[in-house]
This record gives sequence, C-alpha cells and structure tokens, in this order.
Amino acid sequence: MPGQLTLDTRAFAATLKDYMAYTRKDVAEALNHQAGNIAHRAEEFQPRASAAKMDAMLKVGGKNSPGTLKSGKQSKNKRNQTFQASDYVYAVIRFYLKYGKMPPFAYGVMPKKLAGLRGKISDLQLHAAAKKYVNAKKSSIAYIAVGWLMVARFFGKQVSVAKLSAKGWAYHSDGIKATPQNLTATLRNFSRGADKAPGSLQALDSAMRSVVSDMQDHIAKKMTERAVKMALAGKP
Repeated sequence: MPGQLTLDTRAFAATLKDYMAYTRKDVAEALNHQAGNIAHRAEEFQPRASAAKMDAMLKVGGKNSPGTLKSGKQSKNKRNQTFQASDYVYAVIRFYLKYGKMPPFAYGVMPKKLAGLRGKISDLQLHAAAKKYVNAKKSSIAYIAVGWLMVARFFGKQVSVAKLSAKGWAYHSDGIKATPQNLTATLRNFSRGADKAPGSLQALDSAMRSVVSDMQDHIAKKMTERAVKMALAGKP
C-alpha cells in the first residue's frame, strides 16, 4: 500500500470557502486549480539532497584516504579530522556489498532489513560503495521534486520537466481531481521515498500555507475593489 502524507487542511478549506465568493470557478474547479498550485509550490519547497547535507549524513572517511564524493568535497571537517561511517550508512554499504545494488529505501530511513547487516568493511570498499550510494540517492531525492511537477501538470499547470524517462516512477505521478460529486482532490507523487524522505511533509505543508496566503491576498484585493466601486456608485 502506498504511503500517505496527512496535512491539517482546515485553514485551506476555510479560506477556499471565502475565496469562492470572488471567483467564477465552481468549487470543484477552484479546488483542482489550487491543488495544482500546491503541487507546483511543493516542488519549490522540497528539500534537495545538497552536497553538504549528504556528506554530513554519510560521514564518509578513512584514516588515510578521506575520499571525494560527487560534490567534489572531501569528507573532513574544519579541524581536518576524518569521519567514520554512521550506523545507517554502515548497514547500507553492507547491503550493497552483499547484493551488489543499493537498497530501495528512502533517504534517511533505516528499515529492519538493514538492521542486522554488520561486519568489517575495508576503506576501499567503504569509499567505493559510499560514493555510489551518494550519487544514487542524490538522483532519488531529486525525483521527488520532479514528481510534484508531474502532479502539477496533471492538474493543468504549465511546467517544464527536462528529459524525464517514462520508465521512472516520478513520471507517472498524477492525482485524483475533485468533481461536483466528490469535493476532494488527491495529489499522488509516485517517486520512491516521497512519503518518507526528510522534508516532504514540510514541503507540502509550506506549499499549502503559501497557496492559502495567496488566496487571502486575492480575497482582500477583491473586497477592496468591490468597496471602491460601491463608493463611486454612491452606495452606502
């Protein structure tokens, strides 16, 4: 069963109700329009796997060969001290060495399947696997943001997605549009880890708050315009 992210939508629902007095759209159309806006904003708010964050989490390094990641940065701190792998990365690398591939789990998540993987890892094995892991996970997290763009496109937004393969899960991200009979819009990001990656829930919440703020600005603007027209017409 796909994972879910649950948001408190009460402020959104209340604002949308007020917004309906100042739009020509029906409720379902307005809901789908704003759902597309939320998905588009979620792409902007979705945290990327920055080099600094990824390096900090992996803490890759050996006593004699600190290693260089895709970011081009050495895994040493400002005091020139090298790091050893964290328990999480240790387990991931053991998985890679055992199965010859990276585990299909979200960045930052320690599934039970990895918990028992322990054992000695040489520096060369550590660096080779860790670099492959970094590069794979950077791409994985980037696809979560792309998934939000595909959801926004589904809801009618004009978005640009460069060279996205139809073989990937992100490409198939979509939604379920609201109808007059069912006033619920569902955003579906099928990118792997979209429901577990750090920052996904915050990205959606920030996107929704941003859309609510825009609707409130629109309402205030229309109320002012209406008041000015009534004043010019001499109405009390």
